[in-house]
Amino acid sequence: MPRPLIIAALASAFPLAAMAQNTDLPKEVGQQIAIGLNLTGEQCNLRLTRKNTGERGWWENSYSIYCGEWNQPSGNLYHFKSNAEWSPARYVDKSGWLNGNFVQCGAVEDIAMASGAKGKARQCHRTGGWAVLAVALDAGGAGFLFDALPANMPALERAVAALSGKPIGDIDKQGTQSAAIRRAEGIMGPSGKLLKAGDIAGLADLRELALWYNWSRSYYDAELAYRRVIQAQETTGGIDNLGKSRSFSDLALNVNNQGRMADAEALYAEAERLSQKSGKQDLAYFHRLKSIFERRRGNYEVARALAASSAAQFFDLYGQNATSRGSALLDEGRALFSLNRLDEAAEKSRTSLQIYRAAHGELYSWTGFSLEALADIYSRQKKYDEALRHNSEALKVFEALYGKNSARAAVTHFQRMEILIGSSRPDEAYRAGFEGLKIASIDKLTRDNFAFFADSYSLRLASRFIAAAEKSADVEKLGNAFWVAQLVSGGTTAMAVRSMSARMAADDPALGKAVRESQDARRREFELQSALGTEMARPPKQRDQQNEGRLRAEAKAAAEEGDRIDAQLAGRFPSYSKLVSNLPANREEIESVMRPLEALLNIVPLGTHGVYAIFLRDRTMRVHRTGLTSQALRDHVNKLRASLDWTTGEKPFEAGSAHELYRELIAPFADMMKDVSHLIVAASGPIASLPLGVLLTEPAPPGAAPASMAWLGKAYAVSVVPGVSSLRDLRARAGRSSAPQAFIGIGDPAFAGAKGNTRAADKLAELCRGNEGVDLALIRDLPALPETRNELTMIGRALKARPEDLLFGAKASEATLRSTDLSRYRVVAFATHGLLPGEIKCLSQPALVLTPPAASKDGDDGLLDAGEIAQMKLDADWVILSACNTAGPDGSFRAESLSGLARAFFYAGARAVLASHWAVESNATAQLTTTMIETHAKAGNTGGRAHALRSAQMALMAQPATAHPVFWAAFSLIGDGG
Repeated sequence: MPRPLIIAALASAFPLAAMAQNTDLPKEVGQQIAIGLNLTGEQCNLRLTRKNTGERGWWENSYSIYCGEWNQPSGNLYHFKSNAEWSPARYVDKSGWLNGNFVQCGAVEDIAMASGAKGKARQCHRTGGWAVLAVALDAGGAGFLFDALPANMPALERAVAALSGKPIGDIDKQGTQSAAIRRAEGIMGPSGKLLKAGDIAGLADLRELALWYNWSRSYYDAELAYRRVIQAQETTGGIDNLGKSRSFSDLALNVNNQGRMADAEALYAEAERLSQKSGKQDLAYFHRLKSIFERRRGNYEVARALAASSAAQFFDLYGQNATSRGSALLDEGRALFSLNRLDEAAEKSRTSLQIYRAAHGELYSWTGFSLEALADIYSRQKKYDEALRHNSEALKVFEALYGKNSARAAVTHFQRMEILIGSSRPDEAYRAGFEGLKIASIDKLTRDNFAFFADSYSLRLASRFIAAAEKSADVEKLGNAFWVAQLVSGGTTAMAVRSMSARMAADDPALGKAVRESQDARRREFELQSALGTEMARPPKQRDQQNEGRLRAEAKAAAEEGDRIDAQLAGRFPSYSKLVSNLPANREEIESVMRPLEALLNIVPLGTHGVYAIFLRDRTMRVHRTGLTSQALRDHVNKLRASLDWTTGEKPFEAGSAHELYRELIAPFADMMKDVSHLIVAASGPIASLPLGVLLTEPAPPGAAPASMAWLGKAYAVSVVPGVSSLRDLRARAGRSSAPQAFIGIGDPAFAGAKGNTRAADKLAELCRGNEGVDLALIRDLPALPETRNELTMIGRALKARPEDLLFGAKASEATLRSTDLSRYRVVAFATHGLLPGEIKCLSQPALVLTPPAASKDGDDGLLDAGEIAQMKLDADWVILSACNTAGPDGSFRAESLSGLARAFFYAGARAVLASHWAVESNATAQLTTTMIETHAKAGNTGGRAHALRSAQMALMAQPATAHPVFWAAFSLIGDGG
């Protein structure tokens, strides 16, 4: 079919919707009229988006074109009165409108509309890479600037006609197509088809999704979304699509957020290559984001120079008052602050503040950011009154824009706390910080930021509250310390839970729909609150009190609707809601579920701010700052772990570190430990990778035999909880399994690698597991685990398992597990490699490795991740994980990620997880696990799981061949050990 006939065919296939007459033009912001179909058959509307009330600009009104189901504009139009100076040619040549919105523009062309308007046009590209037409028109007394996807040109022609006072229905009755439409038809995507608004909608939604993931610190999911954006850009704009420049810059910053500096540098190199070709805007944007990267890795002078370059480029593009220049200046000021060049930093930050106020008024996010930056500078300069004034102004901005109980408001309260501490006003400082804590008790994002910002800022804040409770009998201060310690503990676990919950919502249509409704409601509330802030920022004479009242009422209604939907979600999916809430437990909640002779120890490493221990027993709480630094804690754990690694031969036990850790972490509470029989431990950081039963309550004489040593595991039954709040949640679900079958074991998957060969594991670590899964050949090349077959066989024999319940080789697969009713087994054991975040690049969920399929299909890639585990149906007293290693070859520790795996099993229905921390010996493991399970079964309701584990460990201690802790201490009991 010749191209000119396409429009006629579309017109007959998609009759025009009823057209508004000119008297029906939208008069208020948000109103819209139908303007018919575009070239791809999508219904379009013309919406009034801004009225010029005289405070700025030369235009009268601005409009947007909304087509199809997309909730973002796919065309923009400015309408104004033209005059003798008005020249369409000038605006499509070097105007701020053209340079500020488009890149890769082609030659200037004459254009004529069916309505009679004439002007100039250029084919350009929007950020994102898709082709648009940029058009400037003179319609005899009226001027128009507009841009749109080529497919939207008929809709825009009707809009121009309507705004020029002509009946828009007549345009279509003429049966002719203007040169603008014919030009639009010539702009096709790589597929040879005009892009729909929906095509771009998918890309825009992906970008927004990536930003939301980034903001919530779910960096793995954000990375996958950014990579999908790049793939979509190549689909819509070709492999050489220069619109990928900003996407690569965003992706690089995201990877930098994950701490993968080398990968980020490579991505920034590609972003730089693309931005040098795509235009000055993208290059300026790249320089600003690269400045953030350099500042984070301590190259402050390089960061300053990049930010300064970005500011200069934005100045050349948009002038001195461009908001993008303000952002670059603010980043330059932050780099100068890090260089301690405070006067210069203040000057840059003040200039950025002036720009934001001039362009957007007082109530604008970046106005608040500039005020906060100045508050930090003045505080360091000891100008505390100025610092407090700017902090107060920033708080007003954020409370107006995002609400008094928002994460941004909380951060500003915490900044005030720091300023007041610097000015030696500790009581006022504590009250300011407490305001932030109150928000964290309400707002999930604030709590998440504590966990995901587990950096010096969050840790310093936490140390303020915890230190205030040391040697204090103040109930409020003790309660706050107990609560805030949970916020900064287990950031890796929280990240795993977030990714797990995202996977569950994606895989369960009903849950996914409920979660999306909740997210949409909160986003609507956020947008209305922002719109209200914008309205309130206008000069007093220009403020629309009626509109403010409407927005305030709508924002309140949206918040109430969000609360209603969240309550509904919690009612329909209570376990899911608990999983993702990240709500710490109050001290009273934990005290109410603790039993006689139990004690809780929470070990809290706070980076450079020290290591704290919080002890709770019999409704008495004590806070102790240990004499350990975080590095000393790591060194002791490293030494102990090295002495327990017998994969390369026997080593002497590191008794000195074992006693030193006991002396610092537990001995200060010796008077409270009398008669304790069960010690419950919540720990984060390196200590979480060490079962505390291996500590020594007394120094060991040189050459002492292991059987004679004073092991903590002899004195107390010890169990671990993934977080303090887990104890509350686990004890709310008591009872034993009623499953009919005793045991199912999954082990010795079909791996072909030699023992000790790390080639496949090293290559896996360099991959990013996306929707397409990982390289199955690398999974197959992991080191084989033949000894696990013997281990599981012995356990199965002791528990009288059926032969068909031992799954080895090809049967140890995801496919087999999906076809097996696991809820029929009281004990479920996995003896295979565990992969924890940090071992595979951008893997935020822990996973168990199983036999991979011949080809990846139906989500089976050989990795059973936490999200998949959480969707299993279990009724198990025990889940045993006997091939996990929580120490990485790089000296890192990953037991927090193991806690994420445990949470997935709890969600699926397990009551306890027994997990190894280092390579285990099969015979000893079989004896330990079977003795433990049998002891627990015989005890009925009178003995807890932790006591059963202690009995099994002591049986191994009593045998000379297995008395060394390498045999009996490898496992931690995660869950309710009481």
